[in-house]
Amino acid sequence: MIKILIVDDDQMNCDLLQTVLTRHGYQVITTTSGREGLNLFRKHVPRITLLDLRMPEMDGMEAARHIEAELRGKRV
Repeated sequence: MIKILIVDDDQMNCDLLQTVLTRHGYQVITTTSGREGLNLFRKHVPRITLLDLRMPEMDGMEAARHIEAELRGKRV
């Protein structure tokens, strides 16, 4: 089963995407925090990660940079 990580500070968006994607057979993991999203990425290694660009604390671009570094084998 393909894992999808959704990181969005709007819980309603997370819930909606999770409902739709789960119905299509995906395993969906959600969080409303960029930092928690990074931890979940490390733990679950999803095939697809959807990031909200504007979030407090750690925005989607910063999270994407950390994920990219993880994939290249460099811890940030």
